[in-house]
Amino acid sequence: MSTKIIAKCREKQFQILCAVKDICDRAGIRMVLAGDAALAAYRGHLDVDNIDICIDAADIWRFIDALDKAQVRYTADSMYTNGDFPAFEMRIYDPETIDYDNKDFMKYRLNCLYVRVLFALHVPSLKIRRITLNSLKNAYEIRNKVRFGERDESASRMVRIVEKQERKKGKDATAKWAFKKLANGYANGSDKIVIGENAFKAGVIGKGKRVKVNGTELLIPEQASRYFTRVFGRKWESYEIPEYVESVRGFRDADHSWAEFRKRISYMDLDGYYEDLKKYQSGHRAFRAYHDDVNKYRRILTRTDMRFKLWQKYMPMKDEIVSLHEKGDYAALGELLKEYMHCMELCEKDKLGLCFDEDILNITLDVYRHQGESDHAAVLDSLVPAEHREVLKLMDYKGEIIK
Repeated sequence: MSTKIIAKCREKQFQILCAVKDICDRAGIRMVLAGDAALAAYRGHLDVDNIDICIDAADIWRFIDALDKAQVRYTADSMYTNGDFPAFEMRIYDPETIDYDNKDFMKYRLNCLYVRVLFALHVPSLKIRRITLNSLKNAYEIRNKVRFGERDESASRMVRIVEKQERKKGKDATAKWAFKKLANGYANGSDKIVIGENAFKAGVIGKGKRVKVNGTELLIPEQASRYFTRVFGRKWESYEIPEYVESVRGFRDADHSWAEFRKRISYMDLDGYYEDLKKYQSGHRAFRAYHDDVNKYRRILTRTDMRFKLWQKYMPMKDEIVSLHEKGDYAALGELLKEYMHCMELCEKDKLGLCFDEDILNITLDVYRHQGESDHAAVLDSLVPAEHREVLKLMDYKGEIIK
């Protein structure tokens, strides 16, 4: 897209954001920027192509009520009103624009430029309650991908419950029922929250940190550094926010309405299109199985390279690392071990553990715990295979161990 079109689309999204902020301010609801938008605002601008905000799950019903009463031209869409909506979140649209994707557009009743509303979900302390809510959330999302050929074959009991409910009451009523269950279940205050795919201590979001962008005062997570580290990794300060790329699959337009465009394509046999799409994706998944195996071993080779390079870097510093740990100087350790922690988190995304020396691994995990990330430390520790905890042995071309 041209620079001019990109600027227009961003301006429209910023206008939606300002309108939602005004609604939240009048209703006494704390609205915090999330994801790319939060990082951009931290850097003093909002030149992003997707704007995410976050509100506390306890405020969902007040937020919906405030939206209903607000005299604005923007439109909300969610599971609460749309049986095809694919996730437990909301979108606030500008109906006089277009944001079209030829794969996903039938999931949404409006395909317009939008601001996405994420919910800070309070994780219930009672295990059975936590499992039930998570199962319902996952089951609904799995079920809503069925028509697009992406169903998880290991469908759970909860998926069958959702399907039964749909047959009995219809998709819209089932989605509304699931939304109510999730909104009420995740609203009970706890010191651990989940936003999107990431878990945080509630204090990370806190009351928000004030920033000013384009003359408008906004909030980002209170403990910005911890939030960005969890979302973007240890090297978040140099993270490059991705830009929207127009393709044959979709486009954006700030000057024309979705309603008008929808009329233009009304002659299309959309049900037939999606049947063809299912067949295509079924074959594509078979191809992906081979592709995934190739990539799996590529990632393992990448980890091997990381282990060796980290071993070269950190083993000469081991005495210094141990000394800092004994003194309890976690600030210095965090800075010294930043690269190792970044590499661990990259491997974590591929469900791989990373260890070149068990003593340094345990000290690094202690740094995570000291930063309030005990659960994250436990996950990183669990991914390390037993053989990688042993002393790393290097061999020369003759197969002899290098001492």
